[in-house]
Amino acid sequence: METAAYIQKVRNDSKISAEQLFQYQKRAQPYILAFCLCNRDDPIEKHREQVLHEDCPDLHDALQARTVLKKCYTVDDALSSIDVTVQAILVTDTGTERVEEVYEALRDYVYGGGVVIFAWSFGAYIQDTMDDLWSKWFAVQWRFAGVETAKVYLNRQNTCVDTFALPLSYELEAAFIENVQPDEAVFLPDDPATNEPPEEEDSNESPMASYDTVQTSSAFTKAGLGWVGYVGDKEDTAELRELTIGMCRVPKTPEEDEEL
Repeated sequence: METAAYIQKVRNDSKISAEQLFQYQKRAQPYILAFCLCNRDDPIEKHREQVLHEDCPDLHDALQARTVLKKCYTVDDALSSIDVTVQAILVTDTGTERVEEVYEALRDYVYGGGVVIFAWSFGAYIQDTMDDLWSKWFAVQWRFAGVETAKVYLNRQNTCVDTFALPLSYELEAAFIENVQPDEAVFLPDDPATNEPPEEEDSNESPMASYDTVQTSSAFTKAGLGWVGYVGDKEDTAELRELTIGMCRVPKTPEEDEEL
């Protein structure tokens, strides 16, 4: 019996508790945590859930459909939820910036082999006061560069993210970061100040970057035994969804495999 069908059968079994069902789902599907701490002082949990869902409904629904997604709204819940079964952690806003113990836990998780991605609505919150965020906790030298509207091109130098569902280029509004190594950038901007656009008009693929560092709207890099990712897209698009899911290492659906 397929996993989804079996989970539904287990769910319909009145003898199975909610906790037992959750533990089974964690073993059967990728287990993803979403840290949403900006609204952690809001006493109404339903309101916090609504805000998170409304920020990026398509990404939220895609993750709900393909993973076991747990949203953590409090520091205690975030810290207690990290364990060896977690496949990836999404930092969805800058609420974690004010809680060092959360970043200590994220650092230990990444250095031990985990994946932490700054995405979802993170691009709407990031600012230049966070310039030391990645260097302090993950020894990654990325820095906030500013919000831009641009056309970006897929960077073939980055082989760490599954690009199957990603376009060769697309237009976006995003919070860009700089001081990124060329092979860390997933997409490169059409910006003469950073990277030259393709020379051929009919080509949508970015050139091999010849610069020491670049600006980008999305990046993914090794840190310790694990990985750190960033997606600065400010709108809930298919590109945001596929980038985030790809960085989370979520397996392709049977339908996607058939298209390969």
